[in-house]
Amino acid sequence: MSASIAEIRDSFFQECISHLEALQDGLSEIENGTENEETIHEVFRAVHSIKGGAAAFDIVTLVKLAHRFETALEAVRSKQAAPDKKAVKLFLRPCDLLGDLLRLAGTKNSEEPEGFRTCLSELDAYIQNNAESPVKSKSTENAASNAQDRESTSVGIQQAEPIFDIFFEPNSEIFPSGNEPLYVLKSLYELGHVTVTCDTAKIPCLSDLNPENSYLSWKAELLTTCDLAEVKEVFDFVEDLCVLNISERQQAHSHTRNLDLTSNRVTESDSNAEQQPAEPFQITQPDASGRQSSAKASVEKARFESRPPEEIAAPAAKPTVRVDLDRVDLLVNQIGELVINQAVLAQSIATTSLNTDASIFAALEDFSQLASDLQDSVMMIRAQPVKTLFQRMARVVRETSRTTQKDVRLLTEGESTEIDKTVIEGLFDPLTHIIRNAIDHGIECPAERSEYGKPEIGEIHLTARHKSGRVTIEISDDGRGINRSEILRKAKETGLVDQSAKLSISEVDNLLFLPGFSSSNSISNVSGRGVGLDIVRNSIAAMGGRIFVTTTEMKGTVFKIDLPLTLAVQDGLVVEVSHNTHVIPLSNIVETLILKNSDIHLFGSSTKMIKIREKFLPIIDLGAALGYRKRKSHFDGCNVLLIAQEESYFALIVDAIIEQRQVVIKALQNNIGACPGVSGATILGDGKIALILDPIDIVKTTAPQNRFRKEEYSLAG
Repeated sequence: MSASIAEIRDSFFQECISHLEALQDGLSEIENGTENEETIHEVFRAVHSIKGGAAAFDIVTLVKLAHRFETALEAVRSKQAAPDKKAVKLFLRPCDLLGDLLRLAGTKNSEEPEGFRTCLSELDAYIQNNAESPVKSKSTENAASNAQDRESTSVGIQQAEPIFDIFFEPNSEIFPSGNEPLYVLKSLYELGHVTVTCDTAKIPCLSDLNPENSYLSWKAELLTTCDLAEVKEVFDFVEDLCVLNISERQQAHSHTRNLDLTSNRVTESDSNAEQQPAEPFQITQPDASGRQSSAKASVEKARFESRPPEEIAAPAAKPTVRVDLDRVDLLVNQIGELVINQAVLAQSIATTSLNTDASIFAALEDFSQLASDLQDSVMMIRAQPVKTLFQRMARVVRETSRTTQKDVRLLTEGESTEIDKTVIEGLFDPLTHIIRNAIDHGIECPAERSEYGKPEIGEIHLTARHKSGRVTIEISDDGRGINRSEILRKAKETGLVDQSAKLSISEVDNLLFLPGFSSSNSISNVSGRGVGLDIVRNSIAAMGGRIFVTTTEMKGTVFKIDLPLTLAVQDGLVVEVSHNTHVIPLSNIVETLILKNSDIHLFGSSTKMIKIREKFLPIIDLGAALGYRKRKSHFDGCNVLLIAQEESYFALIVDAIIEQRQVVIKALQNNIGACPGVSGATILGDGKIALILDPIDIVKTTAPQNRFRKEEYSLAG
């Protein structure tokens, strides 16, 4: 495959992602009862576009499913079948399979995915039960159209099926573009009876033949009930790559319709008048100057003028450019190096006498601001809405519901929330596992839900929102919740917890994240093998995130995932602890202050807490937590970082606060594995490496002498 063909093929797969997104959006609107006629047309066009592109690249299985799907949708589009929830439930199956087939085709795998044959059979049954044959359906539709024609004109003679005379001559660009004339002509057979003849007169002798050029042309006679627009639609993908003439005439009857390209109107003639051939619909290539021919320009004008007023007034979509992600990653890395060099330059100037020069200082400030703005702009390029991820989760809900024989629907909120593409990709497996668990363990079967006075259809809510420079993903269900006594019993039974252990509510909930723990009593296709939430927690931790769980018995469970917006850069506070320099993400810090003796209060025998605005907060000595020194006994004059942890706070003690800085994150997991309390590393302006700390994780993993007991904290209010 030549480079140009490969690029066109890649472009096709990228376009299909947009088509699938539009398809799922449309089906969701139909399912929710908020659709209109245009929604149904949009769904049909999405499937038709996928089919047309797949045919050009000879992706047989994709064409087969898309064609069957398109035929089923035609029954809804022509109002022969109702777009009810039963139909949408059926249509979601081929929608999912189209995505599977596209992924397989992307790897040049021609295998049929699981459920392919079953889906075809279901579509066939739907077509047979709810739709007439394509020709009969079109006849009914055209009969109504013809009746309107008779009302608008004085001619009262019934029309017969029209005949379209088609001349199709591809140019030399057709094959390099990835199109195949054979599949274009085959599409005509779906519209009615076709007679095709091929003209081979332009084929040169073998020595002069260029295999990449097209020397053939075809003439076709199409007997169909379709109108001119539907016939032209067959050639949508090649209209700029050929000479195409389409003329319409009636079959031995007295009524002819012509498309007048000059006046942009349809004219009708009577058989008593002299028969004139209908003016052909012409599509020609751009001339040497790049301008379109007047015929095509007229057609484009006719298309525009025929749009509804509200469509004309709608704003045009913003132009976009598809860029290979590797190129964006390279740009991100280069911008990161620029930021590091800027920091080195600033450090060098600060250590010399040049920092007294106002002009140099001003120029450095401008350079720093420009580097920061440039970095933000590049990060915006990588940012994507979570909508595509949420759509994939909708499929997980459907398939798991079908497997567990439960009726569950997914409700989403915040689909436009943007985060780094790498974060989105890393969230797929954790969200899949949580949702499958929620359906299998949390949501009851319909009969059980009825007994509890709940709706038979269970609900899973998936939301995304920005919060304090990070993104929060919540997955909640309205099921039975977590049975904490059963969780604790199983943990003790399997030896994960000591038999005499007494755990708090939050500690019992966190048992779900222990390796090898499973709350399922049996092994199924969904769960029960002990490969569970520990993998989820590790995956999220690898992205610099955290996961929390809360539950209410008989009302449901909520999993909350807190993540950075990007894995490339972040704003941080550079601090010093025991002569070591570290960075703490700014998104974790609420405020900074200096400790006084009067702020410190002793609870119990050894627990010290700080009083801030009438609230008592636990004190964590960062140097002791990292193992640099023993725990401080005096904190007077120490620098304190007030850290937010969900709805609570704690005070983190550091020796000095150096500066605030935007840092480039360098991952450590691939080199040294997961390191508790450390989310990455960065290079400072002096060329030294500093660890980027995760203060929330440090609190969880800190040594026992640095922890505070819950009962002592409760005494502090």
